[in-house]
Amino acid sequence: MIRTRPTPVRWLFRLGHRQKRGQAIVELSLAVGLFVLFVIAGIVDFGFALRNLLVLQQLCNDAAQFAAESNGTQGVMSASQVTAYVMNKRPPTWTQPITVQYVNPFLLASGDRAVRVTLISSSPLYTPIFQRLAEIIQGNPSLPLRVFSVYKIPLVLVNR
Repeated sequence: MIRTRPTPVRWLFRLGHRQKRGQAIVELSLAVGLFVLFVIAGIVDFGFALRNLLVLQQLCNDAAQFAAESNGTQGVMSASQVTAYVMNKRPPTWTQPITVQYVNPFLLASGDRAVRVTLISSSPLYTPIFQRLAEIIQGNPSLPLRVFSVYKIPLVLVNR
């Protein structure tokens, strides 16, 4: 059998096939890289937001306990006292403003008295991708946070 040399057309076809295969790998690596970057940025931003939410919730719980227990069986009657407590107890790294809404002692269905404290703030987003997305959706480059806590005024306060 006589071996013939491949024609130039076949050689070009093989070369073009290899280039397409390499092009697909490069495109896949770029697409996967951007996807992984987007996922990691989301994990970072929403991780910080969850941490800020938990800090704010704990601060709200402490403020409600203060409001319920600081004036005997009456509870705190002034919203300014609760606001001052929150501002004194917030972490030094917390840079966002906190709005405090306090409901004076009210009656529960059981006949007991309780207080309700609501804290409103926001958690900044750190990656430009999600900052821009938040600006488009809500007009603010941060995630709004709102937590509340209801605390029953104890009938008997024990010295701690």
